[in-house]
Amino acid sequence: LISNRFLRRFVNFPHLLTYNSATTFHIENHAVVFDGSIRSFCIESSSLNQNAKIHMRPCEENESWQMWFMDAFGQLRPKDNDLLCLLWENKELSLSPNCRSDFYTEFFDFKIYKFNFEQKINAIYADKSTGRNYIGVNSVDPFTKMKLYGPLSTNKTLNRWNLKWVIYESQEPSAEPSLTPTFSQSPSMLPTTSPSAKPSPSPSVSQIPSMQPSLFPSDKPSLQPSTFPSDKPSLLPSDEPSLLPSDEPSLL
Repeated sequence: LISNRFLRRFVNFPHLLTYNSATTFHIENHAVVFDGSIRSFCIESSSLNQNAKIHMRPCEENESWQMWFMDAFGQLRPKDNDLLCLLWENKELSLSPNCRSDFYTEFFDFKIYKFNFEQKINAIYADKSTGRNYIGVNSVDPFTKMKLYGPLSTNKTLNRWNLKWVIYESQEPSAEPSLTPTFSQSPSMLPTTSPSAKPSPSPSVSQIPSMQPSLFPSDKPSLQPSTFPSDKPSLLPSDEPSLLPSDEPSLL
């Protein structure tokens, strides 16, 4: 066995595991052997250290000892200590650093402790040299150390597994627009880059006039004189004679 002190020397080297916030999950079991309640129970490590025992405990959403991810080799690793993986010794499950990874394989020929989740029958299995074995819970004492069971076992917990994915809320805005419209009643504090197809129900608070012409005529005269003559007659009489000749005879 290799000590944690030896492995810690390589922590800063890239070992190319596949962990990220989108691949973390709880491993739940819904068998009735626990306490007869409707609660879900999850696989949990007794610690995040080497040789930690693997047992079942009531599921807790934020309990990191119940959060797992699967690396590129199909090995189950605890979220908060990816130097360890879930492996079997004989048939008992525990955490160990003797796992295969891209970096350590260059120095040591570690065995791959691969697990598979068979969704059709809700089972988690490992293909050992002696055949396929399934993760299960001791029906007599469901809170003791967990182990693997053979394919002919009558243990009723072998096909009651479910992966419950952990959803993280990002603290930063996404760079991509959402596919779902927002239902916020408050206006955005950020300016839009595209004009709205509908007029705003609220008047503009800007002190700067718009550079775009209005689509709707105003019922008030403009405060600024026009620099171009209008092609339409004025609706208001003028006290000054026109500077341009008229095409119509005068009535006065």
